[in-house]
Amino acid sequence: MEQLKQEQTVSHLSKAEIKAAAKERERSLTELASRMQREETMAKLEQEMTLRKNLMLKGRKKKIGVDKDGLAKYKWKADRKK
Repeated sequence: MEQLKQEQTVSHLSKAEIKAAAKERERSLTELASRMQREETMAKLEQEMTLRKNLMLKGRKKKIGVDKDGLAKYKWKADRKK
């Protein structure tokens, strides 16, 4: 992302056109960054919702720690398949 911001090009365009293109590029990079942030947030929420759904299921479970996102990790006791 930083590499894209720092990249400079020289062309035959006028200063106004270059300035407008730079402004549009900066706007696009800002939108990309916000979309990436939203994607991370949504992935974390999806994991949390999946964990909550699994916790509501039957079976014995034991908390074994916390993952890198701050969500609790559980281990389910293996149950016999009939």
